[in-house]
Amino acid sequence: MNSFQEIQMLSLLEGNTSVKDTRVKMNKIVEHFENAFFYEEQLQFFSEMRKLKPETLKEVNSFMVTDDYPFTAIPEELRHESLGFCRSDRIIYSGRYVYPIKDIRGDVAGFVGYDKFESPKYLDSRNYAYKAKTTMLAGMERMEEIYGSKEPVFVTEGYVCKLWLQEQTLLSLATLGAYISPYEYTILRRLGDRVVMVNDGDEAGSKSARIIKRELPKAKVIQPFLAKDVDDTRQLENSVSEDIVAELLSIAKNPFVKRHYFR
Repeated sequence: MNSFQEIQMLSLLEGNTSVKDTRVKMNKIVEHFENAFFYEEQLQFFSEMRKLKPETLKEVNSFMVTDDYPFTAIPEELRHESLGFCRSDRIIYSGRYVYPIKDIRGDVAGFVGYDKFESPKYLDSRNYAYKAKTTMLAGMERMEEIYGSKEPVFVTEGYVCKLWLQEQTLLSLATLGAYISPYEYTILRRLGDRVVMVNDGDEAGSKSARIIKRELPKAKVIQPFLAKDVDDTRQLENSVSEDIVAELLSIAKNPFVKRHYFR
């Protein structure tokens, strides 16, 4: 059994009929908002705000839920609280930009909703107490490609950091926070020394880095020191995207290279 088949077997542990039915409906939620009249306009607006290409956001099926979007506009079968999108006659992600979190088959397993001005800034869905961010990595739908490659895999905490690296044609995953579950560690161990963990530069990222070094002894673990994370680093006034990418690739090959952006 090869590594990708092992991951498929791990994924099947959660693949009972009720879970599959739930994910079919969660896929339909994404399709519903991709067909909304405001989809293209909001996609363009958000891509400009986060300085990402619209096609990057489209590729991961992200979408906006506007503040005034009515609960009743969502098909009744998709309003059930078990899907983690609606609760008590309201849309949980109203006013948020939503990133679907997908399993290895490409089915939606959960949602992360972003709002710069709300607390929490990132809101994670729960489906019958199932929390996608603690049971899978963002980008798992590309695991077959990742396992079939020999290139380094950069693992960030944040989703947008992952998207930017993806936009730079780097293989990337995201842990969706500083905490990494045993399931996620199992997946990352199978990538061996190809893993470059790019933790946030804050205290939580440093604490996580110490745990990662113990759990993933073959991985390289780095943190940005000019800004909080990769996304903030690339938006610094004097930063150059090509230089950031070149430094990351150099670190993946040799941890002792001279660094400007990462420690």
